[in-house]
Amino acid sequence: MIWQSLSFSAIDGSISNFNYWGSSTIPQVSVFTHPDFAWDTLVTSITAAIIASAIPAFIAWWSIRKNISTLREDREKQLQGLDKDRDAQLTISNNNIRAQIISANRQMWINELRSIASEYGAVVIKMGYLRRKIYNETVLNKNQNYITKLQEDNINEEFKLYILVNKIRLMINPKETETLLLYNSIKIINEILNDIVKTGNFNIVGFNEEVNLFLNTVQNILNSEWAKVKSEVTS
Repeated sequence: MIWQSLSFSAIDGSISNFNYWGSSTIPQVSVFTHPDFAWDTLVTSITAAIIASAIPAFIAWWSIRKNISTLREDREKQLQGLDKDRDAQLTISNNNIRAQIISANRQMWINELRSIASEYGAVVIKMGYLRRKIYNETVLNKNQNYITKLQEDNINEEFKLYILVNKIRLMINPKETETLLLYNSIKIINEILNDIVKTGNFNIVGFNEEVNLFLNTVQNILNSEWAKVKSEVTS
């Protein structure tokens, strides 16, 4: 077999005058190494170079992976912290709202009891004067028309008194000491009013003292409740 080389012009480039080089074998390239050259040294050098370049790459990869994991953990902790803060804020907010509602309701209760107690004091004093007039007119003057009018006024006041006493009983705790004192004042006042109808005896000074004792007891109850309101607002 003859290996054909490329044709080229031998003399003047005429198409009819080409020569060809031929060879029966493919050329071989020989590499000569230094007598001291060792292949294991080359392999070791290459391996060391690969390892040397791989170690920083591995360290960089490991650092990035660790940083990503740390960032993920920090993010989760932040989210957990945010959830806890939000829950704490909601709890505080709910407690504040509840305290405000309770305080507002307690304040309304204080105002209502104060109004009822004031009206009660005015009604019983008016009834004392009415009943003494009824007694005096019945015994002395005996003006029946006037007596009838006074009795009608007394009945109206009795009806008001009945409503006020029931409101007081429903608003306060019957087991507290101040409540028992209040009930006792109401009982004494009723006994004095009933005695006026029978005897006409109306000691206005003593009666006012009993009414003041009733109002002072109510005032103690109101002060106690007002202290609770201030405590709920400031806590």
